[in-house]
Amino acid sequence: ASARLRLIGEASISAVEQAYTELPPVALDSIAVTQVGSWRVVVAVVIAAGERGGEQTAVGSALARGDDGEAAVKAVLNALNRRLARTPD
Repeated sequence: ASARLRLIGEASISAVEQAYTELPPVALDSIAVTQVGSWRVVVAVVIAAGERGGEQTAVGSALARGDDGEAAVKAVLNALNRRLARTPD
């Protein structure tokens, strides 16, 4: 299941990179399903090239309500949204 989630997460990043060509390179560091209380949650960690050669890390999450793949997309987009919110125009 984790290989499937990784493929879905990487495809999500690829789609965003195609839409936002001015973004610095972004990579999926890790993605996993975990249990938080009674909820299944997908957590994604993305890393992007930062200023002066550094890295910026963002974490996103989404509830897995029956479809871990859909939750994986939402978790990656949630992490990227945090990243995009910090990108200067």
